[in-house]
Amino acid sequence: MRPRLAPVAALLLLAGCPVDPVVPDTPPAPYTAARTVDRLVVNDGPMLDLPRGEVVELGLSAWFDGATESTDVTAAASWQVADPLVATVDEDGAITGVAEGSTTAWGVYAGIPSEPVAVQVTRGLWNVDFVDGGTGVQGKLLDVELSAADTTFESATTVEFTIDGLLPFGMDRTEDPWWGVGAAPNRYVARFLVPPTATPGAHTVNVAIDGRPPENALSVQITANTAFGEVRDCDYFASDPASNWTFQADGNNTRTWLVGSLDRNSNTHISAMSATPGDVDAWLGLWSLTGALLASSDDDPALGGDDAGVQVTSLEDVFDGAFYVTASISPKASVGTSGGSMVTDCAEEVMPDPQLDADNATTLFGTEGATIFAGDATEVATFTSALGGTVARAWVYLDVEITQPDNVTFTLTSPSGTEVELLNPQWGLEYLRDGAWAGAVGGPAPFILTADEFTNPTTSDGTLEFAGESASGAWTVSAHMNAVGTGGTWHDALLFIDTD
Repeated sequence: MRPRLAPVAALLLLAGCPVDPVVPDTPPAPYTAARTVDRLVVNDGPMLDLPRGEVVELGLSAWFDGATESTDVTAAASWQVADPLVATVDEDGAITGVAEGSTTAWGVYAGIPSEPVAVQVTRGLWNVDFVDGGTGVQGKLLDVELSAADTTFESATTVEFTIDGLLPFGMDRTEDPWWGVGAAPNRYVARFLVPPTATPGAHTVNVAIDGRPPENALSVQITANTAFGEVRDCDYFASDPASNWTFQADGNNTRTWLVGSLDRNSNTHISAMSATPGDVDAWLGLWSLTGALLASSDDDPALGGDDAGVQVTSLEDVFDGAFYVTASISPKASVGTSGGSMVTDCAEEVMPDPQLDADNATTLFGTEGATIFAGDATEVATFTSALGGTVARAWVYLDVEITQPDNVTFTLTSPSGTEVELLNPQWGLEYLRDGAWAGAVGGPAPFILTADEFTNPTTSDGTLEFAGESASGAWTVSAHMNAVGTGGTWHDALLFIDTD
């Protein structure tokens, strides 16, 4: 017997249809293993700046089979970072800045890593606190140490650190900045000199890392120094052992004295000398009663090494009334010394009367001063002396601003025709301050001793250059510029003659 066909099969054969099972319709997979991945790129690459504490969503793009356009494969990607201590990334590509520093991140698709993106975690919000130095005393040095729990000073390009009313100390004389303390990169130390006139009370601390200030505010408390109540003079420095003082090995030691008014036509030199060998580097500062730094020993190249000196004159009211003198030790004293003592001395010299003003002062100096021109084009200052007797010693006071000091000389000429060069060749770049000559004794109007190292008033055998000459007659002070260019401005000149 022939087999009987099932009714359904018979119908299908009669209709001419295949016998394979029917596959239902399904959407195609977006990516298949058969596709070749040419390139994977993180959408935010190749560099990502990520502030600490902030989150950025990463994306991943792929180029398949030589395609010119990319396909977003973020949904199928996994993520990794090289240093999870700097940044972390979750399974969705959300990367979080953890700590300041550098790392890399990349996406992985179909087992293939993408090109890495460089991640630079920068400081975001940060706070700072005092470790030490929240309180200072008038006339003293103050070391301020800051600590930031959530940031580091070492990785900073710039750290700005000032305190209102205080002077950053030793910027040109010490190794600054101090980018941390030992193995604590989250700390920063700076040294300030508290002026004698610093206002007691709170002083605002201004600090910023790469231009970003902290979230919280800081201030230091300045207290008054009652020792300023007693006015000193040169006799005190010469006779009182209290004018000698000890310093600490780290250099953080300062004394300040209030010195009484100078008499008219007086000239005072204050010096500090180390009694301890080593890299001590003494420093003296001269302050007005309003807190302005008038001069410092760095302006006196005649004294160097372990010694320091400043010169004071009351001529032309350069120093009006009383003033402060601050003696200190550079922080470099911590090298090669364990502390020691300083001897502070003071010598006052009363200038002779009369003080001779230039006959042509009004026309020569006026209100703007006289420009020092090349060659002999600058007019000389002339003085008429009616003094009797012979010259014992002469002094010249100059108020000048010189931008080319090596090209300018000043000459004093006596009535007998004797010429004495006042300044050159001793002056050099060490006399410059802010691009203008400030003088070996500091201040905008220095007092130049023509009988000291800044001139040649004596002959080789030590006798006075002008000795025995008549003091009466016409004296001149001339400025001569040896090269073409702007030599500076001549504001004033005074002449003093001591007679026998």
